[in-house]
Amino acid sequence: AGIRTLAGTPLRSKGRAIGALIVYRDERRPFTPDELHLLQGFADQAVIAIENARLLGEIRAARDAAEGALKELKLAQANLIQAEKMASLGQLTAGIAHEIKNPLNFVNNFATLSNELLGELKEAAAPGFGALGHASHASPLPSPSASTRIGL
Repeated sequence: AGIRTLAGTPLRSKGRAIGALIVYRDERRPFTPDELHLLQGFADQAVIAIENARLLGEIRAARDAAEGALKELKLAQANLIQAEKMASLGQLTAGIAHEIKNPLNFVNNFATLSNELLGELKEAAAPGFGALGHASHASPLPSPSASTRIGL
């Protein structure tokens, strides 16, 4: 038989047409005002459903973007915390190295000074040791057995 009666109404959102709702009958009989009013109600509900679906898509996209930004922020925060830990460790290491270096510098400087003073003492005492050596034909330093007898 085919389409004999046709009725349609536009789907409008924010003043512009976004589609149409079409109904038909196989018989030739006009649609009543109540049927046309019902058709308009269905059209209005369809526009609301379409708009809700669009808004839901936007909300999901915004949520996904926010979740992605949150993941990036957490990653940046973790990297920042790691960098701060490494900086603190570097400062601690530098402080420890400084504290170790200071006593070592003191010991090193004192050893150098002691060597210099010992060299000067040897130079100054050399003539006296030389004279003692010629006079007694003995070593300028006491023997270990002599130091043991003295109680050193």
